[in-house]
Amino acid sequence: MMDNCWDNMLSGMIEFCVGRHILLPNMEDIEVLRGQPSLAAQQVTYYHRFYVDLYCHVINSIVQELNDRFPKTIIEFLTCISCFNPTASFAAFDMVKLLQFAQFYHLNVNDDDLLLLRSQFDRFLMLLRRDEALLNLNSISCVTQKWICGEKLEWLNAEASPQRALDRPTEESLGFVIYSL
Repeated sequence: MMDNCWDNMLSGMIEFCVGRHILLPNMEDIEVLRGQPSLAAQQVTYYHRFYVDLYCHVINSIVQELNDRFPKTIIEFLTCISCFNPTASFAAFDMVKLLQFAQFYHLNVNDDDLLLLRSQFDRFLMLLRRDEALLNLNSISCVTQKWICGEKLEWLNAEASPQRALDRPTEESLGFVIYSL
């Protein structure tokens, strides 16, 4: 994940600099690190300098700060919630995270519910990705707003055709997820 974000950031930075006629170093050129005697100075590429020495260092510092400020269970909870991100056709949707998320609600979700979720997950995800009402949503709050405001999704609508009603996941099995958000 960190590499993908780096690639996106680097291409965005290059595009920004080129668009404003800002000179960029060749990322494969060698740089002599400052602050060291010239005989023992470490030589690295600009790519290594920017990626390892800056980008990775900053990301690791942020992760460490989060780990220091929040208990492990809160971090796990937030990680599980990330699977509900609707961007890129719900690319982050993950059954393992969904089931972990459900276990945080152990008073409301029993083992039978977990089995039901597991069996309906793939179908639910396929239907989510096919529904045109969800194509341009960029946050889980947009999904819940559609649900709460009565803009029920075609395949969750109780008045859907009998054939579609057989295909759709049940509100009972997925309602706790929408409600809890």
